[in-house]
Amino acid sequence: MERISNNRIALIAIIIMFISLLTNWMIIYTTKQQIPVGAVTKGKVSICINEPPELSVPCNNKGYVGCRYYCDADATDQFSTEFYFNDDTDLFDINETTGIIDFTPVENESGNYSINISVSEPANCSNNESSQILNLSISANVCGDGICVAQCGENRRTCSADCGSSSNQAAGSGGGGGGGGGAIPSPDQLDALPSFDFDPELLKVFLNIGEVQERQVVISNTGTKDININIELEQLQKYVSLSENEFFLPVAASKTISIKFDAKNTQPGVYTGNLVFTSGIVKKKLPIIIEIESVGIKLDLRVSIPEEFQMIEKGEDIAAKIALFNMGDKKEITVSLKYGVKDMNDMVIVSEQEDVQLTTSLELLKRLDLPYDINKGNYVYFAEAIYKDKKSVNGKIFEVVEETIREEVPSPVREDLNSDKLLSDIEQRFSKQMLLFLLILILIIINVSYFTYRKLTSIEKEHAKHAGEKEKEKIKDERKEAKKDKIIRILSKASETKGKRKERQAISKIKIKRKVKEKEEALLEKKKLERKAETLKKSFKLRYISKQSYEKGIKEINEEIRKLNRKLRQ
Repeated sequence: MERISNNRIALIAIIIMFISLLTNWMIIYTTKQQIPVGAVTKGKVSICINEPPELSVPCNNKGYVGCRYYCDADATDQFSTEFYFNDDTDLFDINETTGIIDFTPVENESGNYSINISVSEPANCSNNESSQILNLSISANVCGDGICVAQCGENRRTCSADCGSSSNQAAGSGGGGGGGGGAIPSPDQLDALPSFDFDPELLKVFLNIGEVQERQVVISNTGTKDININIELEQLQKYVSLSENEFFLPVAASKTISIKFDAKNTQPGVYTGNLVFTSGIVKKKLPIIIEIESVGIKLDLRVSIPEEFQMIEKGEDIAAKIALFNMGDKKEITVSLKYGVKDMNDMVIVSEQEDVQLTTSLELLKRLDLPYDINKGNYVYFAEAIYKDKKSVNGKIFEVVEETIREEVPSPVREDLNSDKLLSDIEQRFSKQMLLFLLILILIIINVSYFTYRKLTSIEKEHAKHAGEKEKEKIKDERKEAKKDKIIRILSKASETKGKRKERQAISKIKIKRKVKEKEEALLEKKKLERKAETLKKSFKLRYISKQSYEKGIKEINEEIRKLNRKLRQ
């Protein structure tokens, strides 16, 4: 092993020291620049932890005018089970919640399209969206163009030019020489096994009780010879019916079959099965998951399997996130939750059940132990939530594979390694001078760090001092303003008191004058009445008036005089 010289080690140490000094200087400089003297900075920092959803758009890149085009986009994410799909084209409208593209192109829509399919999740983070480009070519379907398009109705009978005819199929021929028999196949014919694909690779259907839906599956011949395909159902015969069970498929041709799903006269739950395609000795299975839910249930249930559990080895356990949402009144309710694992023959492998309390939403991570001798293949992690005799269901598929055999590789052991040689090697690599240099370097770093701490502390004290002086000045100014306000209030009150006193005096004088005047008027009126009484008396004596008139007049005059006397006494 090549030894590192002391000069190189010293150079590295000097570089480290320089970087440390530069870093401390930057801390002090940034602190001075960003925090003005006497200033206080407040704020909030938000951290959003999220991963964008994974988008899968397994769509055919070819479409035909007048022929139905169907595709099912899918999204997965370990933090969310709710997605919103979108597109940027006027050619079709993708279903916002299911991601299904289902439309029939018309004549004026022929051409090539580059369509952006995006999916987002209801998260406040900026990375809550993913997108994928779908390059789609729309053209007219013409019999004789060499392409057999089953979804447009082409077959051996309607378009033999593209799909071939029964006369093109291989047939046995008679032999001679004393006996008849079939032609012996060549080795090339034996090797040319049937080859075909189907789309989609998973058929998952959600139904309410009493609902009926129809889905399509496209089967394509990817081999080098025409084939016959038989279709059978494993389980699910109660819920599924096929448009046809057998058909002929020429080379490079495709065939669309319709599958009807019927949820009448059944119970809510998650049901599994397979659609088996057989051609010769080649057999392929299309997994089917049917989710049947009660009508009117106020619960929403979502199951999601983290990415690390979507494919597990035999002997490992399985875990899934179960999210429950209360879609009714936001009050606490008790929900019976059942979760487990089914194989694709609709058999329950393992299950558990418990009661949970739900107010608005609840997310649980549930782990299940699978049997060690479980067969490899596809399985479904299902969950059922029951509330008021109604059931909400959901399920996700995962795969079990064979256990990986891990061989332990022994670590190489140096036979010549012993403690004496190790100590000798250390002494050779680190001399006494180098150790001394490293000690000095450590002391320098400690001193620089201490200087940085002292400098930052002094900056903080300076900020606090200036902040305190400003606070004192503010208090002093407030006191001055308070004194001014107090003086103004006192002067205003004194001025107001003096004005009121003068006003009261003036009013009092007016009242006195009015009272004196009223008394004078009363005296004059009294004298008039007395003279009138004297005149009335003389008239009675001279017999100008009767006694009755005299008494009546005297009585009225005396009454008026009594009123005036009361008024004068006030």
